[in-house]
Amino acid sequence: MARPHFIQLAQYQNSGLITTCRHGVVHLTWLNLTVRLHEPDFRRLVRLLERGTALSDPAPIHDGEMAAAFEGDAYRVTVANMELILAPADFISLSRMAMEAGRRLEEIAGSEAWDEPEPIPWTRPQELSPPRFSSN
Repeated sequence: MARPHFIQLAQYQNSGLITTCRHGVVHLTWLNLTVRLHEPDFRRLVRLLERGTALSDPAPIHDGEMAAAFEGDAYRVTVANMELILAPADFISLSRMAMEAGRRLEEIAGSEAWDEPEPIPWTRPQELSPPRFSSN
């Protein structure tokens, strides 16, 4: 039986979803925004969010092109040139979802979830016809 192309790692109500695919990419969706990260970068983001939720005085945290900062009444989570502005409760929810996804990703890494190659759909070969040119 063919394995699925995507595996769901975590979900938060209707706001967030984190999946991974057999190509080693983690898809983090929050509302209408989806960020795709390679597994090592996603793990860095999880560590950054973990550190952000552990602080009693939320100071800015940086890890390369990733950052989390509390400004005014909102958290700003930056990944490269993308920024999410979140209410504190949403920041906690996103962080918990990401941490759960990180744990699930560890479980999948040690499993045989994608040991078989991805099936290639068979399509019937079609005969090529020469292009038609107008007589003009």
